[in-house]
Amino acid sequence: MKTLSVPKTAMAVTFDLSDVPEMHPSNRREIAYRLALAAQAIAYDRDIPYSGPIYQSMSIEGDRIRVRFQHAEAGLKTKGSGDDAPLWFEVAGADHKFEFAEAKIEGETVVVSSRKVPSPVAVRYGFSWLARCNLYNRSGLPASHSARMNGRKRAQSAEESESALRRPSAASRSQLSNRMIR
Repeated sequence: MKTLSVPKTAMAVTFDLSDVPEMHPSNRREIAYRLALAAQAIAYDRDIPYSGPIYQSMSIEGDRIRVRFQHAEAGLKTKGSGDDAPLWFEVAGADHKFEFAEAKIEGETVVVSSRKVPSPVAVRYGFSWLARCNLYNRSGLPASHSARMNGRKRAQSAEESESALRRPSAASRSQLSNRMIR
């Protein structure tokens, strides 16, 4: 994400074009299309949507966190019917222990909360390599994953790194399945 601060650069998010554990998407035409959108917007100065939502800021509102995104001017949606809740958001309290959270789209923002975290201080999205994220902008471009969104930089602990590589627990998978079925 740091490279996006370099002028005339863009990023094409492609996580939605391959199945885990296949790392290389077979739908290269869609990747080329997304890169072409970025080239048209940046190199040729065309006023077109070229990027999926990218984390911009967050604000704590009592027991929930509101996340704001760049490239979400026309609003956000989830892949599918548009009525589904965004998946793979997690929140943490002062102990920095992340728990799966419920998320709700409100215009250009996502409001995230968890009953297990009454005073959240941080949020993250799609932190596991197994994550099947479903947040998109209205142009149909997927949101970028975010390792940590809390306005400050902190080294990731070894436990967090290891947990991101592990399969979700049976309880987490069950919770995710139940949310996906709704």
